[in-house]
Amino acid sequence: MKTEALAYWWTEKPNFGDGLTPYILEHFAGVTAKYETISRANVIACGSILEHVPPLWDGNIVGAGRLYPDSRLHLHTNTAKIWAIRGPLSAQCVPGSDFALGDPGLLADE
Repeated sequence: MKTEALAYWWTEKPNFGDGLTPYILEHFAGVTAKYETISRANVIACGSILEHVPPLWDGNIVGAGRLYPDSRLHLHTNTAKIWAIRGPLSAQCVPGSDFALGDPGLLADE
């Protein structure tokens, strides 16, 4: 029986990168992703959605990024578990440095 993850990804204007979240989680983590609002989700993986994370959110970030260099983020490393951030631009505003860098979209060919 597979584990289910409550995952958030951008759905207002569907695009390839954001839509990868359920496939990435299924293929690499062995979990079935069920879409949920950001406040109720326990994982975010793909897309420029770090701006959507509310203060004191306690989920897992496994590759999401920010959209603009001046995007305001509310990440707290004492509540959110940051495993990976999409790239250097996003990493500049994330506290700490104990996470991988890389866009999960690079795994699409897997």
